[in-house]
Amino acid sequence: MDIFFNVLHYNSFKATSMCVDSLLGLDNIKNSKILIFDNNSNNDSFKQLEERYKECENIILFHNSNNDGFSKGMNKAYKMAKAYGPQFIICLNNDIEIKQKDFIDRLHDIYDKTDAYLIGPDIYNPREKKHQSPMYSEVVPSSKIDKLIEGRKKEMENIDAAISLYQHSEKMRKYRNLIPSKLLEIRNKRKGEDIITLYKEKELQGTVLQGSCLIFTKKYIEKEEVCFEPDTGFYAEELLLSLKCKTLKYDTVYSSDIKVIHWHGISSGFKSVPSRDALITKNERLIHAYEVYKDCYDNNPWA
Repeated sequence: MDIFFNVLHYNSFKATSMCVDSLLGLDNIKNSKILIFDNNSNNDSFKQLEERYKECENIILFHNSNNDGFSKGMNKAYKMAKAYGPQFIICLNNDIEIKQKDFIDRLHDIYDKTDAYLIGPDIYNPREKKHQSPMYSEVVPSSKIDKLIEGRKKEMENIDAAISLYQHSEKMRKYRNLIPSKLLEIRNKRKGEDIITLYKEKELQGTVLQGSCLIFTKKYIEKEEVCFEPDTGFYAEELLLSLKCKTLKYDTVYSSDIKVIHWHGISSGFKSVPSRDALITKNERLIHAYEVYKDCYDNNPWA
């Protein structure tokens, strides 16, 4: 078995079919498997996927009886994939599209050269005109997490003002999209915003790789029973993974030679303005995840 692609599905037939169709179009895909892991969707989207891919021999469709969130759901999918003994397990959001036809060949070249445990591609969000990986140049310290938690708590305290900012940002999006990405980076840098341009490097080691597309190599698979731990639910998995890999001396590599597109928001029709309840829930989940990470950073379970 060459590659096992794990696609976590929930409710959006449009997103998942886009993702899976792009995988089926890759060169040398016949030696790989694609797992569509349904996280207990509450509509008929999984039945639609079963019908669409019922003749595809290299696709496995699995219905999970619970909605386990991102990290726990991916861990279940990872264990299923590991049983096949693949060279790589690639964990994907269902809103990821891979247009690079020679993606698999490029991945093999990177692994042969680096012998890494974990590999991350260049992840581009065209709607926001942003490259999302790497997220940080190194493991995030506890002090920075404190600031992230403080920011989320302030947003919850001023929830109506926060929603107004989302609304204003959405109105201005069409104008921002007319500005070249390079000029946006310069403008934001002058405003003092934290601008990540690490993606421009051909290869980097030890960075925090964004979690919508992560590649676990044979070296990682042989040693680890899960991909994400401890379970945070929906956020900060990649922060914990970077801490774990650094502690255990697992080499991680970002490579701009492999690229994916992240259509973030496609499942909701690209609605960027959350409801009041949705924003509160998101912040509560983020705060919980950051607190889990902070505890692990201060009391490292892998040390």
